[in-house]
Amino acid sequence: MQALIRLFREYQFTILLLSLLLNILLIPAISSLSSEQFPSIGRVALSASITLLMFVAIFATSTSRLKKSIALLLMLPALVLMWARIGIPHDNWQYILQQLLLATFLSLVTISLIKYVFTCKKVTFDLINAALCAYLIIGFLWVSLYCVVESIYPGSFLLPDDGLGAFIGQDQHGNLFSRQLYFSFVTLLTLGYGDVVPVHSVARLLAITEAFIGQVFLVVLVARLVGVHVAQSLEN
Repeated sequence: MQALIRLFREYQFTILLLSLLLNILLIPAISSLSSEQFPSIGRVALSASITLLMFVAIFATSTSRLKKSIALLLMLPALVLMWARIGIPHDNWQYILQQLLLATFLSLVTISLIKYVFTCKKVTFDLINAALCAYLIIGFLWVSLYCVVESIYPGSFLLPDDGLGAFIGQDQHGNLFSRQLYFSFVTLLTLGYGDVVPVHSVARLLAITEAFIGQVFLVVLVARLVGVHVAQSLEN
């Protein structure tokens, strides 16, 4: 057990990065299970995937007992609400509270990662992985925020995929999180395909903010890594 813990600590950001990438790949596939035939299977699989990600995140970024306690206080209620939704999938306010707790938890994880990246004195593989984790978690953070907006203001995002203007809010079987995951990372990467369109003012504000943060993060990160590398070279 001690060897396993040491191994995790040594590769904590690599494991977190793999967990994030796995969720990005699996969540769209999992959402397809949340159909009329397999609604419960899809919700269980999605909850399990996010639960694993949250546990990996808390152990990878909580460097002190206080940080771990605060993260657990946010994580545990979010997990209880998320798993409870398997039996009560259409409780809107329960879902909103769950996503708000998840967003707060992800905010703390992001802050912890950014602090590590900008206080590290050497450019290492671990540092690069931590930076990538922070960038991807920003995307997941905005997924939760978009889900909250769509739940409070149904029709905040327009899906012109059927030629008639279907709304994300009409999806009753777990595809909301998957579709917002797609929209969040398209926005973060400033790809702007235009197939999902924010039509509510709050949704538009969040989209603009995410795109801005995504670009600024990359610029500042590159500058930081170059600066640390130059300083490291001068020392050697």
